[in-house]
Amino acid sequence: MLNIVTSLIPIFIVIAFGYAATRAGVFTLEGLTALGRFVISIALPALIFRALSEKSLGEVFIPSYLFGYAAATLVCFFIGLVFSRLVGQNLLGAAVSAVGQSFSNSAFIGYPLLLSVIGGNAGIYFSLNTLVENVMLIPLFLAIAESHGNNKEGTFGQRLGKILLNMLRKPLIVALILGMIFSAFQWKLPAPINRAVSLVADAAAPVAIFVIGCGLNGIRIEGNIIAITQITIGKLFLMPALVTLFIWLFGGSEEVIFAGALMGGISMANTVAIFAQHYGYPHRGTVSMITTNVLSVFTLSGIFLLHQWLVG
Repeated sequence: MLNIVTSLIPIFIVIAFGYAATRAGVFTLEGLTALGRFVISIALPALIFRALSEKSLGEVFIPSYLFGYAAATLVCFFIGLVFSRLVGQNLLGAAVSAVGQSFSNSAFIGYPLLLSVIGGNAGIYFSLNTLVENVMLIPLFLAIAESHGNNKEGTFGQRLGKILLNMLRKPLIVALILGMIFSAFQWKLPAPINRAVSLVADAAAPVAIFVIGCGLNGIRIEGNIIAITQITIGKLFLMPALVTLFIWLFGGSEEVIFAGALMGGISMANTVAIFAQHYGYPHRGTVSMITTNVLSVFTLSGIFLLHQWLVG
């Protein structure tokens, strides 16, 4: 239990600092936006590149994690999509709920949490999550969302292909590709540049957690209760259970299964709230972000306790 407290409490203290700083007026919306862009476009790409380039390709490519997490994500997404349709949501609303329950906050919560628990390998698991989420989950969601209403341009396959090309230009994916190349050829950056990359990468975890706290200001609790409940239960219970199952089926080790369960059981990604806002479901996104962040304390504690019990 002490390990749970020492791993989770510091993260939520930093979240509280971010909330208090914004509440006191130290940070404005513009400042928060800039911090978020720094994390997503600079710090996390530097982290991914460092995590991959410093190890051999055999160490960074973990098939059981990559394929297990990808399979669990797909199954969780389509379960959410079907359930949402069965309870009366249209296709767009169902897609928002489905991506909400299957898209983890890997960047802002998952990586910092894993780093505090398992150390150096956290960057590798985060990199693999980035691959699954940015190359598979987000394009799938956007292709479905853009097929709704008057947004149709070309066939589903054409829309998906265009979205995939756009995703490949994102800094996170560029860093992932470059990191894999450096890992495969065992290339090394010049020492001054490598130290600069490390300085930026080390800022990723604390700034990411701080931004989460800043973003919790001004959120009102309202919206579709059924959809919000579905996202919360799906994200905190169904997703980690599916990840655990599929990584185990793919032959993952104890650490790999544990890392997958934690990544699957963390709160919903901030990106989902942005998607929900864009497609006309603002309260569903923001409230689900709050509920999954708050309640994840209990589900993550349960994952920690279960892991400790199983490994003795």
